[in-house]
Amino acid sequence: MQQFELGIIGIGYIGGIRAVACADSPQVSALHIAENRPERLNEVKRDISPASATSDYRDILRNPDIKAVMICSTPEGTHYTFTKEALLADKHVFVEKPLAQTTAEADELIELAEQRKLKLTVGYTQRFNPRFAYIRKCLREGIIGEPVTCLISRQITLKMGKKITSRFKASPAVMEGDARPRLPDVVPAAAQAHQGLLADRRKAAQAERRIARPSVDPRDDGRRDHGHRRRRLDPAVRLQQLFPGDDRGSSAPKGP
Repeated sequence: MQQFELGIIGIGYIGGIRAVACADSPQVSALHIAENRPERLNEVKRDISPASATSDYRDILRNPDIKAVMICSTPEGTHYTFTKEALLADKHVFVEKPLAQTTAEADELIELAEQRKLKLTVGYTQRFNPRFAYIRKCLREGIIGEPVTCLISRQITLKMGKKITSRFKASPAVMEGDARPRLPDVVPAAAQAHQGLLADRRKAAQAERRIARPSVDPRDDGRRDHGHRRRRLDPAVRLQQLFPGDDRGSSAPKGP
């Protein structure tokens, strides 16, 4: 197993997760971290005891022993700058998405990595998600034809999904009888797991409410049945409920 020294630039939420994972990795012989917030730098430093910790990311780039760099900085506009500087320093780079903010910047970084024979990869972790893998399969095998637009959301709701599907079904190409597979044919299958997850969450929430709710609602005055339809209550029974132990209910006229 080949070991190497690794540097992480930016140890916020995601960078902190990466740092903990890399500190435990047997492939990382030494971990170096850089963060411009002193309190966060000290916090992570206490947790993982890195080989070095600095507030200047250039210390990592100048270190010849560090062979690879993770760029987890924010805001996203810093990714291009840090990645370019790391490649120019002959470091392999793993950068959180996005790689850059323009296509021209992204192409420049890719070309630079190829020229220097360095590895450059983007942290698209969702590629391992089964739903995204299925969409990728559809694109590679031409199952849905030539894509013309795409909308992806990790938090899409069932209601929104139906609106999107109906919008594509109403498109001119579909209405004119185009027989090629279209997005509406793929959306239900791709979203099936997500819809099932939503259903499971609803069921779990309902079960939790049933457990937390008492079997008899203390606010219930007995005038509603299980179907929540209002029904008439015998006045004598009602008086007995209001005044337990009182004999006024015995002489009260009975209702229908």
